[in-house]
Amino acid sequence: MADKKSFLVYFDWEEPFSCLDNAELGELFRAMVKYAKNEEEPEFENKTLYLVFTFIKNAIDRDKAAYEERCKKNAENASKGGKRKAEIYGKNEKYDANLDFSELLEKMNK
Repeated sequence: MADKKSFLVYFDWEEPFSCLDNAELGELFRAMVKYAKNEEEPEFENKTLYLVFTFIKNAIDRDKAAYEERCKKNAENASKGGKRKAEIYGKNEKYDANLDFSELLEKMNK
């Protein structure tokens, strides 16, 4: 699993949150953070909290899977990074950083 440092909170969660008092909302938020960080499942005595959390849990899981997939694709793309340049410029050829642009193009097109 990628070392993720955050999770998303969606505006459409506002309506389910509105049925909770401040203490319940605080309990829910702490559970959300723990779950997003450590996948630690909370145990709620309050069934409303449990119900609201299940929707949030599914979103957190979906977002985490999408993030991990994006990290995997980025790593694959990064591993290809130097290959194209090596094909264009030649593997062992070095270029002087002091060349002007037209000289550089001329040298690359040889």
